[in-house]
Amino acid sequence: MINNPNQIIEAFLKWYEDDPHRLDEDAYSELRSKDFLEKLSRNDFIDYFFQFKHDGGKVQSLGYRSAPKFKKMLESKYIDFREFALKPYDANFNLDDWLNQVFNFQFFGKGGSTIYLNRIDKNKYTIVNNKSHEALNKLGYKVYGDFVSEYHAIENAQKELIEKYPDLKNFYIADSLTHFLIGTKEGKNFLPDEESGSPKKYFGVEEGESQANEQNSTSNRKANVNNIPKNLILYGPPGTGKTYNTINLALEICGVEIPGDRKLAVQKFKQLLNTGQIVFTTFHQSMSYEDFVEGIRPVLIEDEENTEKTEMIYRNVEGIFKLICEKANEKEIIQENSFFKLSAKNQVYKISLKSDNPSYDVKKKCFEKDEIRIGWDDTGDLDNIFLKGQQNEVFEKLGKNDKNSIKYFYELKQGDVVLVFHDLKTIDGIGIVEDDSYFFNGDYPEFKHVRKVKWLSKFKPIRIFELNNETNLTLPTVYRLSRISVDDITKLIQEKEIIKSEQIEKSEKNFVLIIDEINRGNISKIFGELITLIETDKRQGGENELEVVLPYSKSRFSVPQNLWIIGTMNTADRSIALIDTALRRRFHFKEMMPLPKILAENVEGINLQHLLTIINERIEFLLDRDHTIGHSYFIRVKTKNELCEVFRDKIIPLLQEYFYNDWEKIQLVLGDKESWEKPEDQKLIQIKKNYSVDEEIKLFGVDVEDYEDEKIYTINPALKSGNYNSLPADSFIHIYQKSK
Repeated sequence: MINNPNQIIEAFLKWYEDDPHRLDEDAYSELRSKDFLEKLSRNDFIDYFFQFKHDGGKVQSLGYRSAPKFKKMLESKYIDFREFALKPYDANFNLDDWLNQVFNFQFFGKGGSTIYLNRIDKNKYTIVNNKSHEALNKLGYKVYGDFVSEYHAIENAQKELIEKYPDLKNFYIADSLTHFLIGTKEGKNFLPDEESGSPKKYFGVEEGESQANEQNSTSNRKANVNNIPKNLILYGPPGTGKTYNTINLALEICGVEIPGDRKLAVQKFKQLLNTGQIVFTTFHQSMSYEDFVEGIRPVLIEDEENTEKTEMIYRNVEGIFKLICEKANEKEIIQENSFFKLSAKNQVYKISLKSDNPSYDVKKKCFEKDEIRIGWDDTGDLDNIFLKGQQNEVFEKLGKNDKNSIKYFYELKQGDVVLVFHDLKTIDGIGIVEDDSYFFNGDYPEFKHVRKVKWLSKFKPIRIFELNNETNLTLPTVYRLSRISVDDITKLIQEKEIIKSEQIEKSEKNFVLIIDEINRGNISKIFGELITLIETDKRQGGENELEVVLPYSKSRFSVPQNLWIIGTMNTADRSIALIDTALRRRFHFKEMMPLPKILAENVEGINLQHLLTIINERIEFLLDRDHTIGHSYFIRVKTKNELCEVFRDKIIPLLQEYFYNDWEKIQLVLGDKESWEKPEDQKLIQIKKNYSVDEEIKLFGVDVEDYEDEKIYTINPALKSGNYNSLPADSFIHIYQKSK
């Protein structure tokens, strides 16, 4: 425990005076004005941001690694990225929305994006990076969650520091403090030993404050959410609020308080869509298992020579359902005040770290530097082969196993697990790949191909023969262990007490998959064998938990409990009686019918409640209740002219569809038949012409069979032309009330 925290600030300020951080505090000052970026040409804009990324914004030291890939992304997404980069200058800039969009632009990342914001205004925007995360956690602040939550946690912590220690002045200097504490020997001396644990809080509120209230609030929300069925379909005629209620349900499931302001509710919904906590899709007749779960898809080769976009390769691509299941299944490992994610979407690989040179212990060096490395140095930088598509003679001459090892190594994804070969049945290292970046380090004497990892275990032999389905580890340097899942590794590291159970946190977030028009798709074709797995008792941790091996990836798959599936179904398209029986058995169904009582009783003398009630009663008599009209068509109607527009653009076209242009029935619904005694000028559907036999002969030269007294209908000219002032309110009043 630090008795005098002022010592940290004094030591830091002294260090800061002579450190390059101070000299770079006002770097990229041109970004303070929008004019600079707006004037840049396409090439200059791309070059500028490439250099910014390469230099890490004069904050990060390893930006050069992914800068070439970042430039490649800029070239392909230039228009979108330019618009994105200019948004922070707008008066109505929404920070959270912007942060949620960062990952649409690969390799910009948390660090690059927040450094960019900080360069625009160092007094307004904080910086998110591993050092600030680690330092603040060690100082007792809680920094965790998704990117937006992480940003605001760091922002609030640094605001508190700046307020208490005004010499820190701004977010740039506050971030430099974290570099001092984590990146320098002097700074590290101020932090507690790992064994003694983190202090409650050196600079602010004592740990545990207000936790009781938070826990009570959380438990109440969880109780409410547990009452919502995991598989639910809202069904009913069009306009009955199915989508409206879906948004509210999704927010409730995700633990978000539903605002009274609808615009704010939709905004929160969109934020969760951007983060992937909610996924929205629409079923249609062409939707397939390959779209929904996984399948082999053609993927364009992105390289300089494929400018015509004609060359492609085939890859296994994950579908909507599999992706959200994997996201819901993510686990966080908290170790030494840092955390990283283990996700079911990631793979497990075996890697050999051994040099032919007995005096060069590559395994030891990898363990020391938090990295993995492979040989075949004569190939040079692998980006030239796999990113740019250049021919490489050295690579082409290699055998199949060697080529595959290099390819596997290069294509490792953030969160993939690597197991280090010890002998045929044993490993002596477990690591998590830190990011998607590969780099070629020419300064190393050998084993120059490098990937960064976080080691969970090193130099500790662990037998995995049984876990690997009693199969020995084989010779290739790198290959995928298809018999072992990330979940197996999670259990293994707990079993071997590498990580304690309390250090592994499964996502407490709930996820929602919304399937609009669920009845329009071929359910058996789309869900395939997974239709059984969505049942609550068949999901992970359920009484009858099931797991399947997927046909394309051969990976094991199950459905997590923290995923809700909400479907919507328009009964005007297909009756509930006709939907797939497998779907009926596995979903709860909630009927959404028209609610006339929530409509206005007096809109310039028109009672919308009576209007909708009588229209629906007539539709139900002539057709059925599945084709009634929902209240949402009328919910925002405040004037007679607005009602005219709703009838012209929505109600009448809907009735035409319902009755297949049988205008006589439409007249019955709208009270326009002669028997209802509505004046002609008030009728919404009028008879344009009634053909007699003589008129038929005059028109065709013959009395057309089966067309006796044929009537031609038209929409009221005033309504059709938009001359709503000419149409009296009685046109609508006399739909539900006979003309006197």
